[in-house]
Amino acid sequence: MQPGEALLLYPCRTVHTFFMRFPVDVVFLSGKGEAVRIEKGVPPWRMVGPERRACAVLELPAGTVDRAEIGVGQVLIGGPRSPRGRLEEKGQVLVEFALALPLFLLFVFGIFSAGYWGLGSMFVQDAAYEAARRYAVTLDPDRAASYAMHPISRWGCVFLDPSTCRVEVDYSREAGKAHARVAVEPRIKDFYIFRMPQIRREASCVLEYRFRHPEEFVGL
Repeated sequence: MQPGEALLLYPCRTVHTFFMRFPVDVVFLSGKGEAVRIEKGVPPWRMVGPERRACAVLELPAGTVDRAEIGVGQVLIGGPRSPRGRLEEKGQVLVEFALALPLFLLFVFGIFSAGYWGLGSMFVQDAAYEAARRYAVTLDPDRAASYAMHPISRWGCVFLDPSTCRVEVDYSREAGKAHARVAVEPRIKDFYIFRMPQIRREASCVLEYRFRHPEEFVGL
């Protein structure tokens, strides 16, 4: 850009200097051509804006603002906008809104999906602990599965499908611990574009049964 030249961007509220090799002065203009914001000497690889009061941007060679003594409130170009100009500005706002809305909804749905799945995981972890604790005392897989269903079938049913609950239990004689693995499908599997996977959690507990019935572990 040579001295005395300028670049008018309309409609525009945000500018960047990506891939530029020299700094520029940036003047944001209202619909009446009035300077509402001035950024001097913006270097390359910067972004300026958005400026909600502006409908156009004037880019000038660096130093032009000081040399020309341009200030905020000064009318630089034209007069009041025509009805067509106002319609174009409103149209730009609608386009920006239409582009931003899907991204905003995607963000909101993503946060909801993560929170929903996370709360369900808490109940599954509690169920795994209950199953391990009960199996460590009784070595009865049916009772362990029954205890695992308590947190899932009560409040957890809001987030989980109890009919899909699968409980596996076993114990390690060497380590002296009971282990439980619980897998449950979330009640909502697909939300917008997000798919919620099966929730799996594990828990371990000291094998209390071994201390209550030591005769069954003689020689082990």
